[in-house]
Amino acid sequence: MIELPLFVTKEAPLSNLIVFAYIDPGSGSILLQFLIATLVGAAFYFRRLIANIIQSIRNKLQRKPK
Repeated sequence: MIELPLFVTKEAPLSNLIVFAYIDPGSGSILLQFLIATLVGAAFYFRRLIANIIQSIRNKLQRKPK
């Protein structure tokens, strides 16, 4: 269980109350799936971006001036 203390403002009558929340398995699996998909998508995007930059630099260096 993940304990997340929720803070109450000073104006509230129960200002010293700490409430604990949890992430249930369904929400946790959706969150995990989102994080993994984001990381894999970013890896593919940046791999392609870096490959295109390197290829354009190689093409510019291989051209012989006339």
